[in-house]
Amino acid sequence: MSIHASDANECPACGTEYDQQIIVERGDRWDDLFPGSPLDFFIRYRRRCTAPYDVDADRQLPERERAIYFHEK
Repeated sequence: MSIHASDANECPACGTEYDQQIIVERGDRWDDLFPGSPLDFFIRYRRRCTAPYDVDADRQLPERERAIYFHEK
């Protein structure tokens, strides 16, 4: 059974809707993940949650990876 029940955009960490999700792995650099500056990105997404679960793939992540869920509100 899936961790997310009815809303595919529900953050597993806080239970609210998220706007974007990425999977990060140890050794990833900012340039590998996003274009532009970190400041621009973090101004847009005021809140971030981290979880060891990938909602999009409906799977638990290995220890070296984490899913980051970005919230605009």
